[in-house]
Amino acid sequence: MDHIIVIYDTSFLLRESEPVRFERAGRSGRPGGGLAIPPVTHIIPRQVKEEIHARLDSPEHESAQRARSLCSKIMALPACEEADLAGASMPAIQEKFLGPQSERDQRLVGLALDCIAEFPSAAVYVATHDGGILAELSHHRSKAGASVFTASTRPQLDELLSAHEAEERARSERERESRSAAAKRATMKSVVFRAAIGALIGAGLGYYFLQQRRGDTLFTLLAGGLGGAVVGGWLAAQLGRD
Repeated sequence: MDHIIVIYDTSFLLRESEPVRFERAGRSGRPGGGLAIPPVTHIIPRQVKEEIHARLDSPEHESAQRARSLCSKIMALPACEEADLAGASMPAIQEKFLGPQSERDQRLVGLALDCIAEFPSAAVYVATHDGGILAELSHHRSKAGASVFTASTRPQLDELLSAHEAEERARSERERESRSAAAKRATMKSVVFRAAIGALIGAGLGYYFLQQRRGDTLFTLLAGGLGGAVVGGWLAAQLGRD
């Protein structure tokens, strides 16, 4: 799972006050501290907005005002889109009696199934309190294995998120170990290279003194060794600065 898509229904917006969130408290106690959340896209169908706007002049105007305020919160989120249910597929309803009865509700189910078909690696969460929509989505999840979730199946989605977190941590650990191994190899190559340079310079100094004092082998060895030690120490100091 590399993506979460949240689709909002009118019934959710009328009864809730906050967008759907997936942050969980980590070891620090702060929300999101223990969970690597994949990207989340929030979708509010245009028809849902229109229905809420129409209710502003009805006896339900107070709940409609709260719903409009919640819409504003959702639209202010980093990744929020508006969908047109007219372009969603019209699925064959499996729950004939308990399922969605209106065309709008049926197309909202179709929008969720369209998202699953278009993004196979994504999880689709439908935020709704409508019994018909919930019954139909439950059928698609239990019978067809669709990756669609609602409030009743939120624990299963949290399990997937935990698995995603474990995968992300394992990948991060592998990358860290790979970078560490690469750094060690680079350091070793640098040490070997500088040691070789020091040895060459030491040999050169030994050869120079050999030319100056022919036959004085002990002096030559001492001079060459001292020169190599000095150069090697200097190179080691330079390495420590890098």
